[in-house]
Amino acid sequence: DLMSSLSVSPALSPAMAAGWQIDEAKSKVHFTYTRDGVSERGSFAKFKGSADFDADQPTAARLELSIATASIALADELAQGLATSAEWFDSRNHPDAAFQLTSLSRQDETRYAAEGVLTIRGELKKIMLPVDLEIKDNHATASGRLTIVRKDYQLGFGPSAIFVEIGPEVFVDFTLVARKL
Repeated sequence: DLMSSLSVSPALSPAMAAGWQIDEAKSKVHFTYTRDGVSERGSFAKFKGSADFDADQPTAARLELSIATASIALADELAQGLATSAEWFDSRNHPDAAFQLTSLSRQDETRYAAEGVLTIRGELKKIMLPVDLEIKDNHATASGRLTIVRKDYQLGFGPSAIFVEIGPEVFVDFTLVARKL
């Protein structure tokens, strides 16, 4: 049952946990997709998140990230309007897409395997992705790429599909910069 799998790893004790706040101004969430066979780019301007992380105990890490779907930025206004419509993100009824980390395991010095639950349009899906994480002093930078299969979240199905052909996958590239609290 997916809902029971949402439990987050046990919390770290305050002496071990380092609280982190994502710096929205320094972070970036971009994506690429194909529209009528041509590669296009977009981004999200508003997101927020927080995490607990201790490099000595990565498996106890916690992360919650929320992205405002209405903050999508695309090359043209018509596409941008469609992206927030009921056929796509349905921003009125689902204002945020969210990621909740359920497991983090170290692969090498800066590479981790992150598992979690991605929620878009009320659809919850377990995902796994590689993440590069670098920590220097009180700043951390996490970056990676996530592939989203549109049909998994019912993104872009309806009458607008008659006018434009969007590829089945969207590639999300992120760089999240956080500061230690």
